[in-house]
Amino acid sequence: MSEERRIGRYLVRGLLGEGAMGSVYRCYDPNLERMVAVKTMRAMSGQSPEDLREFKDRFFQEAKVSGRLNHPNIVAVYDSGLQERQPYLVMELVEGESLELYRRKLGPSDWTRASKTLEEVSVGLDYAHEEGVIHRDIKPGNIIVAKRGEKTRAKILDFGLARLKNAKLTQTGLFLGTPNYASPEQILSSRVDARSDVYSLGAVAYELITGGLPFESENIHSVLYQVANEPPTLDFHKFENLTDTEAMAAIFERIFHKDPEQRFQTAGDFLNALRPLLQEAAKRAGAKPKPKPAASKAAKDDVEAKPIRLARRQFRLAHAAGNVSSARYSLWELERLGAPVDEERVLYDGLMDERRQQRDSQRENIRQEMIERARKEFQLALSARNINSVRYCLRELERLQAEVAQEGEDLARLERELRESAAVKKREKRRRLEIEKARQAFNQSLERKDTPGCRRALDRLRAQGAPVETEVAAFADMETRDKREEAQRKSWIERTRSLFREALRQRQLDRCRRLLVELESLLKVDVSDEKQAYASLEENVKRQQDAERLKANLLAHTRDNFNRALADEKLETAQYYLKELGQLTEDLTAEEAAVAELKRTLDGREASRLKQSILAKLRGEFEQAARKGNLDNCRYYLRELKLMKEDVSREEAVLEELERRDREEDELRRRMIDQARDKFREGLDRGNASLCGHFLQVLRELGEDAGEEAEQLTALRKRRTRIEEPLSEEEQKRNVVAQFRFAFLRAFKAGRVAECQYFLDELGQLDASTEAETEAVALLIARQA
Repeated sequence: MSEERRIGRYLVRGLLGEGAMGSVYRCYDPNLERMVAVKTMRAMSGQSPEDLREFKDRFFQEAKVSGRLNHPNIVAVYDSGLQERQPYLVMELVEGESLELYRRKLGPSDWTRASKTLEEVSVGLDYAHEEGVIHRDIKPGNIIVAKRGEKTRAKILDFGLARLKNAKLTQTGLFLGTPNYASPEQILSSRVDARSDVYSLGAVAYELITGGLPFESENIHSVLYQVANEPPTLDFHKFENLTDTEAMAAIFERIFHKDPEQRFQTAGDFLNALRPLLQEAAKRAGAKPKPKPAASKAAKDDVEAKPIRLARRQFRLAHAAGNVSSARYSLWELERLGAPVDEERVLYDGLMDERRQQRDSQRENIRQEMIERARKEFQLALSARNINSVRYCLRELERLQAEVAQEGEDLARLERELRESAAVKKREKRRRLEIEKARQAFNQSLERKDTPGCRRALDRLRAQGAPVETEVAAFADMETRDKREEAQRKSWIERTRSLFREALRQRQLDRCRRLLVELESLLKVDVSDEKQAYASLEENVKRQQDAERLKANLLAHTRDNFNRALADEKLETAQYYLKELGQLTEDLTAEEAAVAELKRTLDGREASRLKQSILAKLRGEFEQAARKGNLDNCRYYLRELKLMKEDVSREEAVLEELERRDREEDELRRRMIDQARDKFREGLDRGNASLCGHFLQVLRELGEDAGEEAEQLTALRKRRTRIEEPLSEEEQKRNVVAQFRFAFLRAFKAGRVAECQYFLDELGQLDASTEAETEAVALLIARQA
């Protein structure tokens, strides 16, 4: 048999529930032989040691707070400890359900139960406040309704967020709690006291009565904003036949007031105001007393007398001890039992008056202390001339309703002094800024060598009373340098103009242009005369260059004719062009030698050698033209070779091969054009403007006149009156094939074999006809080889 699980000395009997900080188990205490509830802290992964320490401190804070509270409407705490370094808390085991679940079971006629539950919660809450404990998270989930037979009792639990007087664990400035039930001061991180719990009790009471909340939204940030800034949304119209809804709305408007001073100060005050309306609603709703078993009048009086005596005794003890909460609870018990309570009511009212006087006295003492502290802070801020702190302290004194005439005069005097000081500083700052701007303007003018600007800046500095010795010295140095530089500049200008005139005489255009730039850009002088002279020289030089170019062209033409005459062995023609060359040039050594050589080579051997030389040159030119694929040049050189009466079979074969390839290219182009026209017509038949536009672009890329197709495409686009339906899979495939053919054509025209081969493979994978493309690739490979 496995060993039973223990938490400390307590035997675990089952899981009661899960909480924010841990789990709650039903356990058995073998020492006292009773069932208890044990709350453990959940181990959270990824927690830092500081976070873990804070959780443990808060856990034991609940034990410390709850352990000092002993009240029938507060869940009792018996023990605490550590189990495997994890803290646990031993509490009273309450058989029942949370107020949140209990509320859902209350019907519209359960006003009596609602009043009783609120009465018990308020009594327990007042007791905790009198013990110096603020719960800070009052909500239906933290109120459990214990059941024992037909009787119920509300108990407050979970003091995990509670704060003792002088406690340091939860400080002002940190919001902890549930937004729908939190008070405005909790959300705004202001000072929290017992009135914050009274506010939360009002939210619980409103939900218990109406089933809704005064502030509701799906967004938590919206709820927080409403609680802090907006009035509550109260709806009691469905209770108009049961109670005074206006009075009830006034009570809840008061308890939900943003200022704690304007709310009910205790939970008992709130219930005292609300109780008559709840009783009236219960009476009108038809609440009937529960039937009791018949008994004799004597037995009945004896049964009722004992609780009354106990309640009166408890009231006297509570009154003697000055325990307002216990006295209120005992008074409520006596009223519930139907006993006369006139004497107790007088004593209770006297105790409440005494407590109110004590509370008023304490508040006045606290107010005086706060006033004294605010006055000291005011004087400290005044001595430090901190205007914002002074104003804040003055507002605090006014809020505390203190006499602030002297402080007001001190604030006015400080504001006046600060204004005067600010005005002096502002004037001095403006003067320094003006001096800085003037010095900056002087320096900029000095850099630009702007003499008038420097004088204006100096005048501005003197007007502001600033020292100007440095600026005056710098200005004098600048004037001295300017005079020296001006003399140097004039000398440089004269020298540059002399060089320009010399360059004009020597007709040196580049030098003239460079000197013009120097005069105009660097020396900043008027060069209109020089520009006119340069333009005249440039025109003369251009005219001379044109004449020389014409003479050179005529000389080249004459030399070509002379060379042709030599090649044709026409001696007389060569001698004629030799005379022409003599008129165009003086150096005719080569030409005269060529004529003399022609005369000497008129015999067969010399003529044959000359002929072979010319043949070799022509064959070389032919081969070069064949490599470039230039058919016209090949035909020209073949004709020249035939004129030389040589064997040109090899050249004719090469030319024939070139012509064949040219025909194949033309045929391939024609086939591509026909194919594009067929695809264009196919697109027209299907009304596919996109396909037609693509193949129209293909025709234009192939250099074909596509005017008719362009008109047909325009007409097709005008006929379309609706949006084209999505293309079918077959049409999409045809469009892809067309795009690949167009890309292949571009690659073919650019002579890129690798790209052509890639697009050919893509067309093959799409099961497209690739005969023309295959021939084109073969032709391109052959041409590049």
